[in-house]
Amino acid sequence: GSLSDQSPSDELSTATLAAIASVAVVLAAAICIAVYMRRRQRKKRLVVVDKNGWTSCPELTAAKGITFHAFLSHKWPSGQAAAHAIHMKVTKHLLPDSRVFLDVYDLKDIDTLEQHIRESALVVVILTRGYFRSKNCMRELRSAIEEKKPLLLIQELDEDYGGIPLASLVSDCPDDLRSILFTPERVCGLVPWSRKPDFQSVALTAVCQAILAASGNPKYAVPPRVEIPGSLGTRPLSLSGRTTFWCSRHNFGAFALAQQLAGHLHGDVAVSASLDRRTLGPSSDIGASGNGRSPSTTYTAAAGAT
Repeated sequence: GSLSDQSPSDELSTATLAAIASVAVVLAAAICIAVYMRRRQRKKRLVVVDKNGWTSCPELTAAKGITFHAFLSHKWPSGQAAAHAIHMKVTKHLLPDSRVFLDVYDLKDIDTLEQHIRESALVVVILTRGYFRSKNCMRELRSAIEEKKPLLLIQELDEDYGGIPLASLVSDCPDDLRSILFTPERVCGLVPWSRKPDFQSVALTAVCQAILAASGNPKYAVPPRVEIPGSLGTRPLSLSGRTTFWCSRHNFGAFALAQQLAGHLHGDVAVSASLDRRTLGPSSDIGASGNGRSPSTTYTAAAGAT
């Protein structure tokens, strides 16, 4: 018969089927999105690179009595932004199996700070304005030194987020800790924390490498080489257009350094020891700093000071 001849039960069945089909489409779309996000998240995870260039997933362990793979020691409020960023990116993306102590999530009693230090394999010290004047930060730091915990020092660079010069940090540091924290070896290993994604990836790589080295896994007794897929260190370096490094003849070693740098870059890269304006052309401009840019695709830079 015609549609008008359908019984109410037939119309109900049609509406039910339409509703079921709509729900099925929504569920299928949700599943596809979840799978995509899961795969995307896996691509962001840290990988360990062996001597042959093969990559593998990190294998995190923890020694007896260790609850946290790392403890984030930071000053409120200046160190909060860096601490939250490190915690989120390490535990949610790079090393999802790791446990990283952050006070807002894990501290129930301020009197247990020293206990949590003992329960941590690594102590990450986030150096910002006022860190060495904080009573609780000094409790954490002194406990870490007393317990002979590995330390990783991170220096905030942005003044808007509590960053201060290294000389000021050294000056603020208590006398009895200065010779421990700011040895030449530790200063060379100081990890800068930047808001720029590529530089931040370098810092996060250093954090993850330190976590693995302190985890107690014999495979990582020697700190392993680790990479964040897609980060700057894993991509070939290249510059668009023709690139020329201009070197002053009066700067000893500049030409050799520029050649070495050019050897690591892909693309049309040249090195010149001439700074003659007639060679550079009227559109090039070399200022007092020794660096210049032309409106074209050519980039001119003096390697070192001139």
